[in-house]
Amino acid sequence: MKKIGLICLAVVLAVGAIGFGYANWTDTVVVEENVATGNVCVEFQYPLTFTDPFPPPTPTPDWTCDPVTMNNVRPVAPPKNVGWGEGIYVDTDADTYYDTLQVTLHDVYPCYYNHVDFWVHNCGTIPVILTKVTIDDGTTTQDITANGVYYLDLNGNGIDDFEIKWGNHLGAQFEPCDDADISFGMHMLQDDDPPDMQGQSYTFYLTLHFVQWNMVP
Repeated sequence: MKKIGLICLAVVLAVGAIGFGYANWTDTVVVEENVATGNVCVEFQYPLTFTDPFPPPTPTPDWTCDPVTMNNVRPVAPPKNVGWGEGIYVDTDADTYYDTLQVTLHDVYPCYYNHVDFWVHNCGTIPVILTKVTIDDGTTTQDITANGVYYLDLNGNGIDDFEIKWGNHLGAQFEPCDDADISFGMHMLQDDDPPDMQGQSYTFYLTLHFVQWNMVP
């Protein structure tokens, strides 16, 4: 009887050991997954339009607006056709995508107003958010981080001579393949200190800063 009991005990322990091993084996999980990364890509796209795009003698009126608020945009009175604006897109890093907008204002004078309208396209595979706009004239840089009026010193004499009104898409999210129509206004202020601002041409460069959607606080 003792032998039989010992044999039964051994069988129970063996079965228990098998069960313990089986339980441990069934608790092991193997996960296989392919992870693909995306890319952030946003480009300027045509059309690119100006409210006052033509030099004389083309009969297009000059425009003006109220200072500070930049509201009440209207033709200059009495009518005149002196100033005008133009722009091009620039691929600064030679990757075939336009990343910078170059704007030039010609023959401008105090109270002159112009408005730029352009398009951007999310050419990447990740949603992105527009977090900042940078305006650079080669000597000074102005960051635009919220809608409103900003000031520029394009002749470098320490006095603001242009104001920019930005009013759309900052903080907006763009899905892959989305297009967006973006615009801003420009108004020349009175600057009586030299160098003389009137009748000159001024160029600045605009870049848009996008961050992938889940990296924005």
